Formats: sequence, C-alpha cells, structure tokens
Amino acid sequence: MLRGKRLTFVCAPMVLESDAAFRVLVRRHGVHLCFTPMWKADMLIKDEAFRAEVLRDMAAAGKLDRPLICQVCTTSPEEFVQAGKLVQHLCDGVDLNLGCPQTTARLGGWGAFLMDSPDCVQAIIRRGVQELAVPVSAKIRIFQGDDARTVAFAQMLEAAGCAMITVHGRCKESRHHGAPLWSVIKRIKESVRVPVIANGGVYTYEDALRCLQITGADAVMAATGLLRNPAMFMPSSPLEQDAALPAPQPASPLWVRDPPKPPLLQRVQLLKDYLDLCDQYAPPNFRFVRNHVSELLAPDLGRHPALQHLAQHNQSVATVRQMREVTKLLVGQELGLHWVPQLGLTADAALLTLKQIKSLAAKGGAELGQQDCGGAEQQKHQAQQQQAKEE
Repeated sequence: MLRGKRLTFVCAPMVLESDAAFRVLVRRHGVHLCFTPMWKADMLIKDEAFRAEVLRDMAAAGKLDRPLICQVCTTSPEEFVQAGKLVQHLCDGVDLNLGCPQTTARLGGWGAFLMDSPDCVQAIIRRGVQELAVPVSAKIRIFQGDDARTVAFAQMLEAAGCAMITVHGRCKESRHHGAPLWSVIKRIKESVRVPVIANGGVYTYEDALRCLQITGADAVMAATGLLRNPAMFMPSSPLEQDAALPAPQPASPLWVRDPPKPPLLQRVQLLKDYLDLCDQYAPPNFRFVRNHVSELLAPDLGRHPALQHLAQHNQSVATVRQMREVTKLLVGQELGLHWVPQLGLTADAALLTLKQIKSLAAKGGAELGQQDCGGAEQQKHQAQQQQAKEE
C-alpha cells in the first residue's frame, strides 16, 4: 500500500471522530493517509441506513480524501469480504481491526481479542486478499510480555497476504495507558517485508520523527495527538521540514499522559476550519461535531461549566451554526470580544447568550441527527466506545 509513495503521516481510525470533514482538515496540515472510523461489518451488510451514511461519508470529499483506507471489525471471513465489497470502490484498501481493547470488543470477540484466534485471523485475511479488488491490511497490538509471539503474528499476517501492518505498541491490557514499546515495532519491521506503520505515543511532530527513527517504520500514525492538534504533523518552522532525524533513543520514549495543545487562538482557528468543512461534508451524526469541539476546546470549556454542558451534552444544540456561536462565546469570555472578528468568527455585534444559542435550532437550518445511524445496536456500540475513551 505504501510502496513507492511518500505516505509518512497517517490519521488513525477513530470511532465518532475520523469523519470526512476531519480527514480533509488533517490532510491540509500534513497528513498523507487517512483511515475511516472503524465500522462493524455486520452493520454495513444488514443495515441499509447505516450503510448509506458510511458510503456518503467515504464519498463526500472525493479525490480530496484519498488515499483512504476503510477499517472494519468482524470475526467472520464471509462478513469481511461482503463488507469489503460494499466499500472497495470508495477506498484504497480495507483494514481488519485487531486493535480495539474495549469491553464491547471483548464481548464480541473481535478487535484485539481476535488476536487470540490466529487461525480465524488468517482465514479472514486470506479470503479478503482472494476476493477483494483492493489491498487488505490489519492493525494490531502487541501481546503482553511476549515479543516473539507478536513478531510471529505479524509474520503470519504477511504470509496470509496482508499488504501493510499497523502496530500499536501497547497490549490490550494497558489500553491507551503507559509507554508504548517502540522496540517491539522495530522488531516487527525487521522481520517482515511489507510496510509497517508505527502507532502509539505520538503527540507532536518531534515525536513522529523520533518514532520513525527508533522503529524504522515506513510511516507513523496518530490519534489523540491529532484530535488535540489537527496540525500536529506540520513542523513548527519551514527549516524543520528538512532537518535531520534525531538520534535513536536507547529506551522507550517518555510518555506524556496529557498531549500538548496549541494556544487557544490556533485551536479555535482549526475548529472554525473544521466547522466550515462540516458545511460541505456533513458528518454521519452530530456526535462527531460534539467530540471535536470537546477535544479542541478543552480545558478552556471547563472554566465555563454552563457553556461546556451546552457544547457537550445539551440536545438542543444540534447544528454547526450553534457550535460556531458556542465557539464565539468562549473566545469572547476567554480572550475578549475583539478577538472574535479577528478569528473570522463574524457574527452579531453582541455575543449570543446560552438561551439564544439553544433557540437557534428552532429557527431553521440544517440539522445533523442526534442519534447514531445504524439502529440501536450501533448506537449502543458507539456509546460504549465513547464511555471507554473517557475512563
């Protein structure tokens, strides 16, 4: 998938977050390759409304959103192939999720828990390689305390036909906590011939360069870092773009629990750009918008509890226009009214009150669905994913 191409910086598959508008935004700021959110294969196959929303999201930005890899989760070779055939005309590859560590994945036996069934994984990959028109890849985690088993698993994927392997350098037991073991990713890269993407512990441009140097990976993937700063893959100065990579570090990288954030002004500008893109490429549902507002404006929103509740939880806020007003109100309270027009947030002479913002939904305007597309099962799954992220 990556052979012969300069696809160094990658946006991770993120439930309720890696929508088309966000993918286009991060591509503007240095990302070369994007993954869709993880989609459940059985829902793609059985639920027409859910499938329509997924396909609309994948097709929304056309060539601006390529190359694109669609990630699905399943325990069935048949489902993997069926789901892949539904999306392959809109993407450059189909990826099997073998990395999700959440409770919903454990209950369903998929994600990182499917790695305990290598024969099943091998069958899924082989069927996909044989029957799909696009390359098949997989995103895995490492086995706790068993580097050799992890390397052997990656070699099995390659032998089964995987065109690329993404490795999250943490085990499923640690979820997203603790330092990722880049040394294991390095061992995998040295043991396979297919491209390897390193994932875990990358929150800044400098982290990305260091990860590439230490692991020898072909590319580096970020998730939380991009949510907090969609421009994280852009060097802070033009000179850094051609700078030599830093020397390899002997141990695992230091892990920062709270990724660094740009100044509020920069984050507001990025949020404004995202909201503008939502006008062109409407997300599958409004929870995508809420999540991006929460990620980009925290902890500033936390200093204004009423405004925070309005942005994150109040169901009367369901339009992009309302979120623009929330952003303006936050900027006005944090930085002063004079910064509102300077950020391109042109509005009324006075900022709207919380009550006025809530009332905007009743006055017309396009409204994104509050509920997740795809019925009750998908809603429950995505709610569990969101809850697990917040733990």
